[in-house]
Amino acid sequence: MGSRFHDALPSPANVLAHEDGGCALRIVCPYLLLLIYRISTVAERFYWRHQSKFRRVYNGAFEPFVLYGHGAWGPRLGVLAKIRNTLNIIQRRPLVKLTNAYKTTSTAALQVLAGTLPLDLRAREVYDKFRLTTAKQNIVCNGITLRWNSFEGRQNIFDKHPVNWVSIPYGKEDPTQEDIEIYTDGSKLDNQTGTAMVVYYHGTLIHHEIHRLPDYATVYQAELMGIKMALQYVEKSANWHKFHIFTDSLSSLQALANTHCSIPSLWEIKDIYDRIIKNKWLRLHWIKAHVGNIGNEAAEATSS
Repeated sequence: MGSRFHDALPSPANVLAHEDGGCALRIVCPYLLLLIYRISTVAERFYWRHQSKFRRVYNGAFEPFVLYGHGAWGPRLGVLAKIRNTLNIIQRRPLVKLTNAYKTTSTAALQVLAGTLPLDLRAREVYDKFRLTTAKQNIVCNGITLRWNSFEGRQNIFDKHPVNWVSIPYGKEDPTQEDIEIYTDGSKLDNQTGTAMVVYYHGTLIHHEIHRLPDYATVYQAELMGIKMALQYVEKSANWHKFHIFTDSLSSLQALANTHCSIPSLWEIKDIYDRIIKNKWLRLHWIKAHVGNIGNEAAEATSS
């Protein structure tokens, strides 16, 4: 954008690590206001006709600078009210620019109009995520204990050369009751999560599998697990060489078609798919749910 952070500006982390939280933020405040002014000046010159661009400036420049080093000063968020109040005061000026509201508008109203979290809650979110994923500590959120070893991290997509990235195509064709047709479904009922897959050969049920997931697992994870189970069945099958897999989870299929997805479980599914298509014919399909399809209804009933 034509502007950069001055090297002499102290980051909030460097100050908060050595001084009282409230006083430290008051020291950082003038530098943050200068940063806001410089970025806003440049952004207004180039983006004044595109108000939505200011949100990108806010998310990409302001918040990261304010929250930098949260691992050092994050523990004081729950202790010192001064930090929480000062963070929201700092947030006020960029929100006025973001919303074009009157300067007399309250900070709480500005946060609602801008659709952004209060900065103290955003800081708490970033710090808790740091504890969970980087420091590998369990955290308690609203009375619920989140365990770091149950958290699904991110896969570095550049562990593989881009030439070897896999995109799994899918279609929207209806079942024909020919060859092997596999239906998968995941569900969450009474805080219990499960997934299932059923196998039909020319319209006749010949096999089914059920898998119970941890209670904290989501329906999306259950849907992916069902697809993975179907692929493992196809990989192990020695009697047939042509397979169709049907699922009503469009989001899962879209994620599998995306080459830049960094979720480890998706990479595992793609690795299985890549091995299968070297020797067998396989096609994934999306079908509508609750339209009377026998295979889909059977998979849903089994997973529940």
